[in-house]
Amino acid sequence: MRADRLTLWLFVALLAAAVVLGLVASGGPGTARAERRDSERMMNLRGLAGHVQCVANAAGGRLPEAIHPDPACNQDIVLNDPFDGTPYRYERSSDTSFRLCAGFERPQVLRPNRDFEASSGCLVVDYKPATRTP
Repeated sequence: MRADRLTLWLFVALLAAAVVLGLVASGGPGTARAERRDSERMMNLRGLAGHVQCVANAAGGRLPEAIHPDPACNQDIVLNDPFDGTPYRYERSSDTSFRLCAGFERPQVLRPNRDFEASSGCLVVDYKPATRTP
């Protein structure tokens, strides 16, 4: 019976080690929650980018100096981080580009694309005025 007990304890130890290694490798539930919060922040920034472009189109192609609700663009916008209340930053870089920034927790794991700077947490948008058809 002693060999059976030893085998059982070895199996339990191996199982516990696998669980611990899995949590270490994946980061655990806290990491998953941080990534979900970051995903929501990115969705908010993309929504704000669409709003800024709508406001600019309504103003004849001029980017706004600041983000604010606008009756010409009937959109729900989120101006503050829903998790810590920090306002999202809007920086007008030029007449045709702007940046929207947030305090991301894990920016390095967001889906990489050319318009997001993980190091600064900013979405960089090049604005192209809408062309009007007669």
